Amino acid sequence: MAQRLVVGTEDLVVVKEYLQIGHDESDTVLGIMLDAAFEFVQEYTACLFQTALADVQHYCAGGGYNLDVAYGPLLTVSQVYDTVGEVIISTGDYDVLAGTRRVRHYGQARWNDGHDRFQVTYQAGYTAADLPATLKLAILALCERAYRSPGGRLKEGGAGHSWEWQALADSDILAQLDSYSLKVVAA
Repeated sequence: MAQRLVVGTEDLVVVKEYLQIGHDESDTVLGIMLDAAFEFVQEYTACLFQTALADVQHYCAGGGYNLDVAYGPLLTVSQVYDTVGEVIISTGDYDVLAGTRRVRHYGQARWNDGHDRFQVTYQAGYTAADLPATLKLAILALCERAYRSPGGRLKEGGAGHSWEWQALADSDILAQLDSYSLKVVAA
């Protein structure tokens, strides 16, 4: 689950101010909408939201010039481990492509072939202090859309409550998010 990062612990206050809500009766539903908005933005952009930067591990397939990790934007890579060769790859053999999800092999060399062959330990994403204002605004806009004219719906499942977003394909919100999307289209 994405972590709330608009302004740390005061997220609900910010949403209520944005929506001009002066009562507490809707706090539970607003909290669910806020969680769903963060999850949607994180999934759509592949940007990781964290309360504090921490190491993340991800297995990547080899065979190309890049290893594409699950989330970005990449800040640092502390280790690339070849699980087949059982060796740590020297930091001099790769470069972190800042602002992306890619670890590029130096020169014209390709990473050795293999499904989930490389375990990458890295730091990526945004904290509340550096979450871009455009992403904050998109999260607030999703909450507003859900609250004022539901384009999604609240549903309950085995994992608890979640929000289904509908009719966002041509959305102005997606246009805001597209400039931050780190989804890999082609290797």
